[in-house]
Amino acid sequence: MTFFLHLYLGAKGVQTVPVVGYINDGSDDIMISHAWLEFGGKKTDLTLGATQSPDLNPVGNVIIVDHVVRTGREYSYHLDRSAKSIAAEAQWLQHPTIGPVVRRKEREHAAMGAIAINPDQMLAFLNAAPDRLTYDALLEIIEN
Repeated sequence: MTFFLHLYLGAKGVQTVPVVGYINDGSDDIMISHAWLEFGGKKTDLTLGATQSPDLNPVGNVIIVDHVVRTGREYSYHLDRSAKSIAAEAQWLQHPTIGPVVRRKEREHAAMGAIAINPDQMLAFLNAAPDRLTYDALLEIIEN
């Protein structure tokens, strides 16, 4: 959603910055890869309003230009992981089942960071999504 919103608003003349960083729900030291949009230094985050696994990642606030428009759990936002988060993940990397998942998530985070600086790659990423989530499908929802 962050990449779509960035491209859509850019086409309307509104310059935003997609940010790929980390969030933390305050329950532990683990930081989860996450993307949000900034406009004039203010945050917009629509995606925490519907998480894939609410039991693992509680539904968070929906934020538009630093205004909470739907209340959920409050997450903190970070550009980099904390030392405590890195230490916790280092322990997980040693686990035979969890380690490969953590490594995959690290690769995904790096890939999203690279995509976030290239509008052509953002569009390609969106267009590789399932049909109802491509750029054109989302555009049709918004404009019709």
